[in-house]
Amino acid sequence: MKDGSAYKASASSNSATLNIYRMGFYYYETRLEGQNFSSAITTDKELSVGVGNYSTANDVKRAEVTDGVLSYRTGGGGDPYLIYPVDYSANEYDYLELTLRTANDCKAEIWMVSGDETAFTQKQRYGFDIYGGEEYFTYYLPVSEKMEGYSGKVSQIRFDINAAVNETVEIAGIKAIKATLDGAPKSVTMQRSF
Repeated sequence: MKDGSAYKASASSNSATLNIYRMGFYYYETRLEGQNFSSAITTDKELSVGVGNYSTANDVKRAEVTDGVLSYRTGGGGDPYLIYPVDYSANEYDYLELTLRTANDCKAEIWMVSGDETAFTQKQRYGFDIYGGEEYFTYYLPVSEKMEGYSGKVSQIRFDINAAVNETVEIAGIKAIKATLDGAPKSVTMQRSF
């Protein structure tokens, strides 16, 4: 922007849409569009949830922490999940930052216990896509926008990562962060052509 403000599509609450158009025999036009711009997410009030503080359930195999990375292999049966006991105020942190790696694309869900809730419920549940590959990807999950009743004390976070059977999931970091979104030009969307 002219005043020096920077906005990021990577912090968008919308996933990008990739459209590919064939133009003749050799040439294609690729359009990446649909993400809203948001102002930069700040981490000056960062809260580390920590990969060492976890419990497992529902057929998680061989979970261990090595060099700050939590890794486990999925077993057969139902989808595995990880439960983290936490203790922070919802009004101070509105995003979760999750850094992880899986071999293949898969679906994931986050569940929380906060406010008046005493157990995991459908209204404090948010689904997102995980991109597989050799690199770690960082996901910003807008819990304050997506979860009904996100208030008061947050006491538990649960990650349901629907990886394939016998696939390894590696979690390098989980943080609760405060996002600065005021004044972001939310009506502007990203569109790039290649």
